[in-house]
Amino acid sequence: MKKPAVFLVFLCLALLLTAAVLVMTGAYKLPWSPVRINQVYSQLVKSSESSLIETARYRMKLIFPYDFIDREDDVNWPLLQWYYNRLPLEFAARSEAEYYPDRTLPAEWKYGRLYRVCREAGIDPAARSSDFVVISVTARAGFDFRGTSISLEGNEEKKTVTLILPEPEITAIIVEDRSSGGEGFPEVTISPAQWSLFISEISPRIGELAVEEGILDSAAESAELLLASLFHGAGLYVEEIVYAGK
Repeated sequence: MKKPAVFLVFLCLALLLTAAVLVMTGAYKLPWSPVRINQVYSQLVKSSESSLIETARYRMKLIFPYDFIDREDDVNWPLLQWYYNRLPLEFAARSEAEYYPDRTLPAEWKYGRLYRVCREAGIDPAARSSDFVVISVTARAGFDFRGTSISLEGNEEKKTVTLILPEPEITAIIVEDRSSGGEGFPEVTISPAQWSLFISEISPRIGELAVEEGILDSAAESAELLLASLFHGAGLYVEEIVYAGK
């Protein structure tokens, strides 16, 4: 196993990026049809300066709060309402895992923080279960090379390479502003300040939902297809792609 010279690797990648730009502009035609990865090429070129490469994008519509509750759970909204209205300090304490000796929320308090977000957004599931908000979300995933880089091992005789990449991760969560056309259900009145707090609270859970839907797997598959095609264009075969940390 021989390691190619570093400058040759960067030269090769630079030439491949240039070729990708020519392909996208139609100035050059590849001998294969990379229809499925056109968007990936675009993201690669656009992200090259910041070293953040996005290879998957999911668009979702979520119903708050009900898409944020596990299907098998039955939330005791009246209990949470009682504590929130009458014992707000105890409600805040019981809603945090640190309150309990084993750092585990009991079932009746699993959605304490969710109920708090509901109330701060002007929604009370214990009073009106018909109130909800439709949220349009775009989640993006890919690879962050700002703290690392692609490691490459090559076999010059076989013309094969093994790539070591950072693990794919969520790179952006974008929540669209509520439209005035009624899609956000205008009977639920949310002020700009409430909306901002609402988004900051639910964004981590949106990322978790995107992961559950397979966005990281899609990001890895797209990156593997992209890199295999780019190196193939240079006469090299990607023998294996390994993700750091696995």
